[in-house]
Amino acid sequence: MRDSIKQAILFYILFFVFGFLCASAEEQFVYNAKRKRDPMMPLVTPQGLIRDIKSLGAQEDLVLEGIIYDAQGKSLAIINGQIIKAGDSLGKIKILDIREDKVIILKDDNVSEIKLE
Repeated sequence: MRDSIKQAILFYILFFVFGFLCASAEEQFVYNAKRKRDPMMPLVTPQGLIRDIKSLGAQEDLVLEGIIYDAQGKSLAIINGQIIKAGDSLGKIKILDIREDKVIILKDDNVSEIKLE
């Protein structure tokens, strides 16, 4: 009987210590908006004016989020949340080629590449 009581007390002590350690090691969640407008930001200012969401979402930086590569040239890429293929345009940017790990673009008469991270 005493052994079962000792085991029960030991179990509860370990249970609370383990619970405390797990609670203190909890990770802090950080939202990654991927350079887009924060969806929790109010669209109306405290003064009652409507925010210009085009300027909030305007992106000079291109973020290559994924590639579906096809050796026959039917590859697709996701850039800034948009699905694109070679020959498409994103504003003033023309997509020249999609490779296995990068996208070749033409921007302001300069050829550059966006690598998949």
